[in-house]
Parts: sequence; structure tokens; C-alpha cells
Amino acid sequence: MSSNEKMEDKMMRFITFMKKNYIKEKGPAGCLARSIKADGKNFPVRTGHDTYRKYLEVYCKADDGVLDAFEECFAKWKEQENKCRKKKP
Repeated sequence: MSSNEKMEDKMMRFITFMKKNYIKEKGPAGCLARSIKADGKNFPVRTGHDTYRKYLEVYCKADDGVLDAFEECFAKWKEQENKCRKKKP
């Protein structure tokens, strides 16, 4: 296992971030989190923004509200991950 993989395992994945922070929300972010949970193993794991976005557009037929929520939530997740990386030696 590479050092990047080890670091990634210690940090929260986007899927986990969504389920932990938005699953009970009523708006589009909550809808997205519940969709991620419902998709289970079908939702892409350990991938990047473009793959997630394409999955939501093509396979989930997500509406603009959910796609906007995805963009906002992904940015928040990346911000949190960057803070975690700066704290790690």
C-alpha cells in the first residue's frame, strides 16, 4: 500500500462525509446523501470530482439542485481534507 493510500484511509472519504453530515437534511444535499447511501456499492468509491459528477448526471439523472449541492458539498469536503493534510506530518 502506498503512502498516499495510507493517508487516504485515515481521512474521510467523500461518501462518508456526505452520509455523516447531510443524511438528515431536507434539501438537495440531504437528497444527495440519501441517494449515495441507497446506491450502496454502486456509487463510485475513491475517485475524483469528474467521475462523481458524471455518475450523478448519467446514471442518477440528478437535477440541477442536486448537482449544485454536489458542487458545494464536494468543495466543503476538499477544504476539510486539505486542512487534515496540513495537520498530518
